[in-house]
Amino acid sequence: MSRAASVTVQQAQRVQVSEGPANQLSLLARIETIQPLRYTPAGLPVLEMALHHESVVEQAGQPRQVAFALSAVAIGDIALLLNQKALGSTQQFTGFMAPLRKGTSRLVLHVLNASKACAGSGVQENTGTIR
Repeated sequence: MSRAASVTVQQAQRVQVSEGPANQLSLLARIETIQPLRYTPAGLPVLEMALHHESVVEQAGQPRQVAFALSAVAIGDIALLLNQKALGSTQQFTGFMAPLRKGTSRLVLHVLNASKACAGSGVQENTGTIR
């Protein structure tokens, strides 16, 4: 393969990675803490939260109890919507994982959407979607 063809293949592989849903997370979690709403220098609202998840999953044919805490951040309109939610409320969060800051290994869930399950109905009340 020529060098020019090799570069073209590498560029195509980078495009596939950046366009695909490689970093999506959907998680049912309880809001444990909410920091005061703040604004970026550009005027975007930012809400930082601590979430808690508990579930039982099957792994290698055996039930496994899973429980963990996770830091999350919402930016923009979704931050304003989540700022109105009560501590202890359970939401279905969707978003992506990213480092807290450039150069750190600590990951944070960046919330793009949140919805609350209505008890017993199987229906979800949409809190908001930002795209």
